[in-house]
Amino acid sequence: MGAGGSTQAPPPPRLYKRERVSLAGTEDPILSTIRTTDLPPAITPTALAGIRLCAGLRRHHVFSTDVPAEDDDVLKTGALVSKLVVEAVKACNIRDYVVLLIEKTVLRLGMDLGPPTEDLLAVARFLNPFLARGEEGRGHGGGDGGNSGGGEEGLGGGSGLALAGAFRETDGALITDAERDLLVLLYYCHRGIITGSPEEAIKHMADAAEKYGTIKDLDTRKEPLTETEIYIHWALMFLATNISTEIDQTTLPAASRALLTAELSTQLTRLLTITEVLVADARLDQACFLLEFLPRLAAREEKGWWRLRAKAVGRNLRRKAPPVSQAWHAEFAERTVKRVVKGKGKGEAVGEGALGRSSLSFSRDTLVLDGDVWKGA
Repeated sequence: MGAGGSTQAPPPPRLYKRERVSLAGTEDPILSTIRTTDLPPAITPTALAGIRLCAGLRRHHVFSTDVPAEDDDVLKTGALVSKLVVEAVKACNIRDYVVLLIEKTVLRLGMDLGPPTEDLLAVARFLNPFLARGEEGRGHGGGDGGNSGGGEEGLGGGSGLALAGAFRETDGALITDAERDLLVLLYYCHRGIITGSPEEAIKHMADAAEKYGTIKDLDTRKEPLTETEIYIHWALMFLATNISTEIDQTTLPAASRALLTAELSTQLTRLLTITEVLVADARLDQACFLLEFLPRLAAREEKGWWRLRAKAVGRNLRRKAPPVSQAWHAEFAERTVKRVVKGKGKGEAVGEGALGRSSLSFSRDTLVLDGDVWKGA
């Protein structure tokens, strides 16, 4: 041992716990690739139960082909998660509360169930009182209730009043920096706030992209991506998609247009880089979750440089050995990745599986694949 070297043994390798999830908590649990050990330790079984419920419904949404989740399953999941949120408030546990709101909001946005809830908007302002308020009543789905029935019955809005009596300002210190950044991004994933404050939304998006999404840093990173960081990358794509479709870019200042253009031009490269890392790390559920954006990002790409990389990602999704790789991963690769890479049928709309049920866009526009496979290659 050289001078100054430590005599202590190196720490043991970090062991990850993969969660078992099921649809609405009723079916036999399926082993997912969702990890919870990289979350901060100060969460209780209450938050873990909510993570499993949301992951189970999202898994069904992403991987099912012809059978979307039944309304009863959505309502039951929403009721169970809402009950857990109430338990977190009663226990004055802001860690559980924030984790549950994040899970609930990502699920609502990803399944077109409604905008970020008033509870999430309130906790984001609680942690950052300088966030713009915009025109929140204009969120997609017609208010916080969305398509799920609202209130405690579905993945609905909530009152936003829980913070008033349950938590103190000092409780904010328990929220990690990554969670704070994610809450800001989800806050701006609201149609009314985007249209009311597009410049602020773009600035926060660009700041998060610089902090978490630099391609060089992702390429050389040694630590696995945390689940929170995966949500951050998902929120960046969701936010950029909706800013570009909701806002007339000619009305933006030159600086904001430049930031938005830079982010849009980087996202496909970043998506492929992240999914390559996730697939290599056997985190297939998370890779497929992000790859829902592949058709949308590829549709606005004029050159074909990305096709070989996307094809390799799809091939590796199918080749991972069980029990990590399951039939639905191979089906997703065939249905989504391979279909987009081949540009099956020029002028053909993307409408199978989750892509046909959730546009990831407030405007719910229809994507069209380009049949020229080698265009710009």
